[in-house]
Amino acid sequence: MYDITAKTTTDILYKLKGFKTIDLADKGISKIPNSIGYLPHLNSIDLRANAISKLPESIGDLNDLKSLLLESNDIVSLPTSIVKLKSLQQLGLGRNKLTSIPENIHLMENLTH
Repeated sequence: MYDITAKTTTDILYKLKGFKTIDLADKGISKIPNSIGYLPHLNSIDLRANAISKLPESIGDLNDLKSLLLESNDIVSLPTSIVKLKSLQQLGLGRNKLTSIPENIHLMENLTH
């Protein structure tokens, strides 16, 4: 098991700045660092089948994001910033523990599934 500090995670994410796709499905991840917002070119994130309970507000900074797959996690609510993802077409939320979603989610015009 790796002990990754917040600084280490930020350093790693900064080095991945040009990445367009991240697939970390079924990796035992419980937390997404706020520094995910440092990856402005991401268009696809697959975080299915992990133990994530919360997404950082910085997820809303990923302007190019088209696909966000979060099925089979422990997510209870979504950050309000998620409605800023105007390019998002696919949002997978099945098999979570959602009790609420942001009021303005209907404004996500490109969301198809």
